[in-house]
Amino acid sequence: MYLAHSVATNVAREVRRERRQRGMLKALADRGYDKSCVTDVTPYVLGPISAESLARYERETGIAVPWR
Repeated sequence: MYLAHSVATNVAREVRRERRQRGMLKALADRGYDKSCVTDVTPYVLGPISAESLARYERETGIAVPWR
């Protein structure tokens, strides 16, 4: 899990940079991978949070969800 987290964190940081000359993307390119191998999969793996989950969170933490 640590390796996956580290790679994801570094790639995300690299993608946000305006000058992308060093780092994970360059290391991948140097090894023959193109930009298509670095894809933001967030919309595919995350979904909306159910009302039941939000209510449970508020009940258990005592903190109101700010966007509700």
